[in-house]
Amino acid sequence: GGSCRLKSSQMRVGKWQLQVFCGGKELAEHVIEGHTCVEAMPGCAFTLKVNYHGSEMHQIELWVDGKAATTRRGIDGAGATTFPCTEVTFDGWEKSQDGNMIKSQLLFEETSTADSTGDECSSSGSGLATCALDWTQTRGTICVRVHGGQRQVLQNDTMPMSHNPDLRKAEAMSEKAMIKGGHSASAGVGVRTFTSTRMWRAGESCVGKVPGDTLETELKIFFRDSFFLHLRGEANKVSSLSSLQREDDAINSSCDQVRAYVRRVVETEKRLAKRTKVNLCGQSPAVIDLTDD
Repeated sequence: GGSCRLKSSQMRVGKWQLQVFCGGKELAEHVIEGHTCVEAMPGCAFTLKVNYHGSEMHQIELWVDGKAATTRRGIDGAGATTFPCTEVTFDGWEKSQDGNMIKSQLLFEETSTADSTGDECSSSGSGLATCALDWTQTRGTICVRVHGGQRQVLQNDTMPMSHNPDLRKAEAMSEKAMIKGGHSASAGVGVRTFTSTRMWRAGESCVGKVPGDTLETELKIFFRDSFFLHLRGEANKVSSLSSLQREDDAINSSCDQVRAYVRRVVETEKRLAKRTKVNLCGQSPAVIDLTDD
């Protein structure tokens, strides 16, 4: 598989830090081909925590799978606004209007399958371990967009901005495309809660937009399924192994068959990598050992 290293899920971009939590536990972070990935486990609600370690003002917003999940939040590292903060937690899709909000959990759910289009890697599974990955698509992506900000004093009582996120279910994928990209889990909608938002009062100050509304940076983390991380990274670092440990006689779908084939290919490659190298300095060749011990 591709090169991979594992660390805690505290991705840093300049003065920004992004952490992902699932079921209350911080997710481990894999860096694959220079891209940060965390493990998506269907049925598990997830939250994002953003920390800013600077002294400027910004506005940030959360996008998941290319959809705007929330309105913007103000970040005030200078401590110059009425309610300055440098840490924000995103824990749901937010639909808000006239001071009322419906918040729906961010949830990993199983991706629906569709008929194959025939343009993926070989249907036998060969090549899936090494075929090129597409990191440009929005599916399987968590992105915090960071905009410039400035102090704004409100002249009138003001309700927070309204927002209506796109809560439609993720589009179905062919099984082979799903396996290739690690997309057996998609971002879905969990439990809904109802709440009210606070009205901003005249004379209070907040973080407003700067002229031109510049996008300064993006904090981006990709979420992929356990099979993808097992294939491209280290099996012993993956949390959810149930789909990786099925016996051959338990395989009952073409998706499982492709996974099983690729797993055997990768395991064979790992055993071959353990062989003792032939000594090229005139000594007798060493015996090649293909066993695990």
